[in-house]
Amino acid sequence: MVAAIRFTAMRPTVTIRRGPTAQAEPLATLVEGDVIVAEHVFIEEGIEWVKLDRGAKAIRRNTSQENIPLGLTEDGFVPTEDPVEGMLLQKHLQVVVDERKEEGVLSKTEIREILENCAEPGMALPLEAKYWKRQQLEMFVMSGGVIRPAGCSMPDERLMANNNMDVDDVNRSLEQAARWLAEADALLVGSGAGMGVDSGLGTFRGGQKGVWAGLEAVGLAYEEICDPRWFREEPHLAWAFWDHCYRAYQE
Repeated sequence: MVAAIRFTAMRPTVTIRRGPTAQAEPLATLVEGDVIVAEHVFIEEGIEWVKLDRGAKAIRRNTSQENIPLGLTEDGFVPTEDPVEGMLLQKHLQVVVDERKEEGVLSKTEIREILENCAEPGMALPLEAKYWKRQQLEMFVMSGGVIRPAGCSMPDERLMANNNMDVDDVNRSLEQAARWLAEADALLVGSGAGMGVDSGLGTFRGGQKGVWAGLEAVGLAYEEICDPRWFREEPHLAWAFWDHCYRAYQE
């Protein structure tokens, strides 16, 4: 996944230049209302510049053609403000997160397509599912989790049920557990998300997910926002999420 920011051209014409200086050669022009998406925004000599990759397009309003090629045969640069003209590009407040296809990793689109054939709409997948082969994930989903790759981290609920114990066996086991607890020097409790749910806190995954609506709005999962690169690529998003988590669990 890669974070990107939308900008709207605010002047009748906005020049895209060969380099991040006002004297650089013009390469193309945006017209008022054009919307561009950029991954790289930086400050050069006190001016904020937007870098547009070669082959970039603009969403042009009031035309039948939505995506308009800008004709860039090389990277181009646009300042967001001009000392004389004022604001050239207006930054959208919402962050856009585009999916970056990784070799050997199933994309979110592919996973959604496979889950559409699942009899259980809310079926949970292990975190490593995106690294499986497509056929492995399809078999897992179609079988309701019965057919799974070796080493699957999600417990098989069929193996968790003990049908061989009678009432006396259960009672003896409970008595033994009670003795162990009573005689222990210390007690360490390992808890999953269940205690948080009972406490009224949202979880990061599963049917009770909903820690922060802003995370879902940009299409990121919890395990993806945990990547420290977001502090470099989109620090406002990263700090907003972790500040929300801190405040939620403090309250």
